[in-house]
Amino acid sequence: MAGIDISEIIAQFGAFYRDNGQNQSRLIEQLRINTEFEDMLMSPITTTETSWQAAESTITEILQGYQPAWTPKGTLALKPIEHILRKLKADIDLDPHEISYSWAGFLEGMSDVDAANWPIVRWAMERKYIPQMREDRELKVAFNGVYVAPTPGTANPAAEIVDGVNQLRKKYNALGRLGVITLGAVPTDPVLFVKYIQDFAKEVDSQYRRRSGIIAMSDDNVMRYKQGFRELYGASTNTDESQNVRVLDTGLKVHGFEAMGTSNVIFTTPKDNLKVIRKAKSNDDRFKIESIKRTVSIFNHSYICYGANIPEVLFTNEEDLV
Repeated sequence: MAGIDISEIIAQFGAFYRDNGQNQSRLIEQLRINTEFEDMLMSPITTTETSWQAAESTITEILQGYQPAWTPKGTLALKPIEHILRKLKADIDLDPHEISYSWAGFLEGMSDVDAANWPIVRWAMERKYIPQMREDRELKVAFNGVYVAPTPGTANPAAEIVDGVNQLRKKYNALGRLGVITLGAVPTDPVLFVKYIQDFAKEVDSQYRRRSGIIAMSDDNVMRYKQGFRELYGASTNTDESQNVRVLDTGLKVHGFEAMGTSNVIFTTPKDNLKVIRKAKSNDDRFKIESIKRTVSIFNHSYICYGANIPEVLFTNEEDLV
């Protein structure tokens, strides 16, 4: 739904503006989530292209025992890597005059004919539109996104903008290139869940589990891990947050992301392997504000995609791969 809905305000307070000292401090809002999925798990790339291309270089074994004969050994190979950027946008219509005869009339700009300069526009941009776009990307896109081409003339859901990490897992798995670790069903018992994560970490290739890194999971599963860790290793860990999120004998620690909702997916990969790629990144929070008579249109566009350069080192459990 576009625009502004003040029907409940009018029903409760009346269709008129009375200055009773109300101001922006009385515009109450709920807490927003931490937008951290991209920042903590991905390394950013900015490009001028809509198809980001690179190559993975590999080399086979070289050393061999000495003999007089010439016996060449060692094959160098380049494998293509390509990430396709998707274009996204925000189209917002706002009629600031709708608030004039309401409790929110203090957001009207009586001294300016151009409604684009009214306080409601700046407030909406800074407090609602930009934060909501960031939250959309965190909750709907980065992990949960599944690309669907837009239907002409219809605004599609944010979750259809681009493939997120979970959909990438499924695609890489279908290609036989995902680092799947098969452990069975995810336990609900906290102690068994800690052992499940420890078993998961043991199956991560040793050169990666020794590195400092994050095992990503839902917030609920992190709470389960912390509870089980305390039960297993004693109350002395209760006060040390850095201790009860670590995975023993590895460089890995668990971290919960609101982006993953109630998912039981578990995954880890080096941050420099998982990419968030943007074209003209500065457009993410930049908008064109245009007055059309008394209505204000607010819009922008940008490009984004996610991808693992080497899918084989995106290590994950077998949850939700079909």
